[in-house]
Amino acid sequence: MKVKCQQCGREIWVRPSALKEGRGKYCSRKCLGLANRSRVTRKCKWCEKEFWTYLSMAKKGCGKYCSNKCFEKWRRSRRVERTCVICKKVFEIHLCMIRKGGGICCSRSCAAILRRGKGNGRWIDGRSFFPYGPEFNRFLKKKIREKYENICQKCKNKFTRSFLEVHHLDHDKFNNTLKNLILWCKSCHARYHINYFRERKREICLQLSYS
Repeated sequence: MKVKCQQCGREIWVRPSALKEGRGKYCSRKCLGLANRSRVTRKCKWCEKEFWTYLSMAKKGCGKYCSNKCFEKWRRSRRVERTCVICKKVFEIHLCMIRKGGGICCSRSCAAILRRGKGNGRWIDGRSFFPYGPEFNRFLKKKIREKYENICQKCKNKFTRSFLEVHHLDHDKFNNTLKNLILWCKSCHARYHINYFRERKREICLQLSYS
């Protein structure tokens, strides 16, 4: 099948299957390179100055600003002022960081203070400092393992004794009834607590940001 090269206009033979796949547009690698290096005129989004960029870069979504200075000015314009919930200092932060849940503290030291005590997502009325009840011993754990036949109740896989852990459903270390205890593997147990504490931290941060 005869087609014209999109760069030099020369007629070339191309298979119909190659055209369906989007190939066969240029007669040689030289024409392909010239096409990719062809320039287009764009207008800077910040200073509205006209400049040129390569067509291949424009197709990728680049070439919006004429220089790095204009790009940095645009980035600074996207910053907003926030007040630190710890030291009440006013600081600037980018909008994309606020969308990710940031913009609550001005520095790492203030963020470390926020994570202490009740500001930590793992805080549950101070219960984590208390030991388990006396009835939560190896005999009770063995009874739970026998009840569930060493099968994790989350992923439904069978494991050895060393890879299984007993979880309190209501997070109360002193409520050691059989109804409140469940058998999970170490991976499922760790994944549950990571997600649980992450949600608690997000709730605490939202409360502090709106207070």
